[in-house]
Amino acid sequence: MIMKFEENNSAEDEFSALFEFEDKKDLIDHKAHMIMFRCLSEIEKITGGNLSKKELSNLVETSPSYITQLFRGDKLLNLLMLAKFELALDSEFDITLRKISSEKKTENEIVISKNANPISFEIQRRLTIVHLNIDSKKPLEIDKNNNYTVQAC
Repeated sequence: MIMKFEENNSAEDEFSALFEFEDKKDLIDHKAHMIMFRCLSEIEKITGGNLSKKELSNLVETSPSYITQLFRGDKLLNLLMLAKFELALDSEFDITLRKISSEKKTENEIVISKNANPISFEIQRRLTIVHLNIDSKKPLEIDKNNNYTVQAC
């Protein structure tokens, strides 16, 4: 991925801007995408990541392009499609709501749930996706809420 930066902005400024939202609508849109990506991640886990977009689309009786748009973040997954995935995969989503940690993070910290795969995950804001790859050989500290804390560079 090639990212262009304005002359006066550093990479650090651009990275920090990914987590700033102009208004509540932007924040809600971001959260909706993150919820969707967690659901899609669970679908990939249960299928072993071995199904093509076409095979997934056949399972839920939709077009391969729609599945691709979901995984790119161009479209949002809806509850009807989640129900189709549950039926097609003979599975059930386990949904839990928990309070967000009130622990203060530094400006450059990102908290990753222990249940998420910390090796590679995506942070999306609008059309920009940043892949953060974490060295799996380096031990990660786990806080009292079962989260990993990673320093962003």
